[in-house]
Amino acid sequence: MHQNRRIQLLAAASIITLAALIFIQVYLIRNTYQLHKSGFNRTLKQKIDTLAQLPAMAALEDQMQENLKNAVTSYMKGELTKEGIFKELTSLNAKQAETYRNWLRQLSEERFHTVGLQYQSVYDELTVEVLGRADTLLRATEAPFTVIGPPAVSSEKLLLNRNTWVTNRTISDEKVPGREIDLRIVVRQSNYFWVSDWQLGIYREMAAILILATVLIAAIIILFYLIFHSLISQKKLAAMKTDFANNVTHELKTPLSSVSVILKSMKKIDINAQPMLMEELIGSMDRQYLKIQRLVDHVLESTSSDPVLQLESVDMPGFLLEYARDIAVPDHHVQLEIGPTNNSVQSNPLALMRIMNILVDNAAKYSPKGSPILIRSLALGTHYQIQVTDQGPGIARKYHKLIFEKFYRVPEHDRHSVKGLGLGLFMAKAAAWQINASLELATNDPDGCTFTLTLPL
Repeated sequence: MHQNRRIQLLAAASIITLAALIFIQVYLIRNTYQLHKSGFNRTLKQKIDTLAQLPAMAALEDQMQENLKNAVTSYMKGELTKEGIFKELTSLNAKQAETYRNWLRQLSEERFHTVGLQYQSVYDELTVEVLGRADTLLRATEAPFTVIGPPAVSSEKLLLNRNTWVTNRTISDEKVPGREIDLRIVVRQSNYFWVSDWQLGIYREMAAILILATVLIAAIIILFYLIFHSLISQKKLAAMKTDFANNVTHELKTPLSSVSVILKSMKKIDINAQPMLMEELIGSMDRQYLKIQRLVDHVLESTSSDPVLQLESVDMPGFLLEYARDIAVPDHHVQLEIGPTNNSVQSNPLALMRIMNILVDNAAKYSPKGSPILIRSLALGTHYQIQVTDQGPGIARKYHKLIFEKFYRVPEHDRHSVKGLGLGLFMAKAAAWQINASLELATNDPDGCTFTLTLPL
């Protein structure tokens, strides 16, 4: 109980440690992600800022400024309204905007290795100063006017730069012939950029880190699993060894006690004077010796390496008829049902005999006295099956695979009503493997067990 408690505490501590390690790993990855994101945006901003200074881009900017001057001139002449200025600008800038988009697409693919780079230039405020008076065409509190780029605003957009620039235009005064008027156009402009697939770009940069982190987390989980699996296996093995030692002690105690009593009886003078009684005691001692010898042979056989068996043709109906005729099971009757076909298999008679003896012996030990033990055989396609069925209490499905392990016995609340070492089914399974056969268990309904030996035809 103390050991179980210690294992539970160790498991809890290990799980907490594992969770802490995973949390730290995720935290570091998240911080690295943020650093890469900042570096990615900073690098992109620097490249765009540098490319915007190219002569071709400067020429585009100059052309758009000229378009603005033309639109404002038309407004001052009364040819356009305030709203009409921005429609006119959209029309005048259409060619430059298309050129800008093509240039940006090309740069995205060639220099930034991304197809999602977006650029947006907007007028936040537009004012015309003439003859000492200011006429605000676009207020700072109003929605900005998009000069270049998509009108939609991305939540991920980043400010590239913000500046205020001034340009001048001289126009003729329509009211006073021959007089010219100086226009001073003041523009507050903001430029933004964003990458719609920026996450993909960052993940590319972090690919090695993400893979390494994933491998490390997986390795830690696998390591913890292997440690606990080994710990549980060792605990299980220790429990099985303890159970085996207790069973061997119990199995040896009865015959040794009988031998001790017999030896004490044989030392008595009056017993020596009775030859028939002496012969009976010697016979009883011989039987106890055979029990001990059988127990020792059983243990030694379970620890020996699997020998290579010679396979030969075995007439299965004949083998089973002879086996059922020769076997004697106290307090039980063996019933035999053989399929209608005659079949021979490549097997080993001694191995078959060993398997059948173990299955029938188990059936007799765990079945009520007087109940029948059924041996049934049948051919199914390319296989021949032998079934041994008893009327015992059955075995829960969760123990079906465990019962074939060495020293394993189905738990009975820390006691076993039937003597044994937990070696019989292990040796039967090993013998079946030696002759290329399989041994499986199916629980009957409602009681009993059916062990099926399947041999290839």
